[in-house]
Amino acid sequence: MSSDNRNKKDEYFGFFAGLALLPILFLFIYYRQAGLGRIVFIVVGGNLFALRKYWGLKREVWLWAVVVAAMFAELAVVCSVAWPNDRIPRAGLVLILPVFWLTTGAIAFARKFMAGAGPGAGVES
Repeated sequence: MSSDNRNKKDEYFGFFAGLALLPILFLFIYYRQAGLGRIVFIVVGGNLFALRKYWGLKREVWLWAVVVAAMFAELAVVCSVAWPNDRIPRAGLVLILPVFWLTTGAIAFARKFMAGAGPGAGVES
């Protein structure tokens, strides 16, 4: 793959991630939870951007386990707050940075932990 084609894909990642998350937002709007839907849109979008950073590890099962665990932890916190339906509060907009940092930190920690768990890691010679 040429670098021009790679850069073109990277340019449009945010657009396609947002487009893929629109059905989630519309589902929450349909159930009259627009405020919660916007925040879930932001949280899942932050996780997509974190996953994009480590996309080279997409064949590793532990990567997907870490992303799913981080997403469940974040969504549990988000769903426990009563978000207003008419606007997005500042806390909701600022939420994308901690979500991104938490997910990338969890992936980096798991990557460092799993680096020593290869074949023969516990075998002494």
